[in-house]
Amino acid sequence: MIKERDHPFGHWSLRSGQNEETVRVPASMSTNHGEIAVAWALDGQGIVLRSLWDVRQFLEVGRLVRVLPEWRQEANVWAVYPDRLQSSAKVRVCVQWLEEVLPRLTTAVPAVREPGPTADLG
Repeated sequence: MIKERDHPFGHWSLRSGQNEETVRVPASMSTNHGEIAVAWALDGQGIVLRSLWDVRQFLEVGRLVRVLPEWRQEANVWAVYPDRLQSSAKVRVCVQWLEEVLPRLTTAVPAVREPGPTADLG
């Protein structure tokens, strides 16, 4: 289980279309580091709720398998910078790039695959 920001620990708020459900997820291990939680899932220690851009490579090669693919959890991304950079062309271009790229990173992963042998992604 990952402890993140202001999310209540041990609860996932999921949305599918107009439906929203909050489910309690019991966990025997917890961390506040996403990479550790992903490593636990890769090691067969349970399921993990992460952004597609964080686990896409593992889904595409079959090291992880999506469960409940029609359900999502909101994940906001904020561009935070000091006021003095508000008119910066570099900041504006960076934010525009993020607005273009992030939606592509969260598009659906190919159909759910049967788990297969693990691949060395080293």
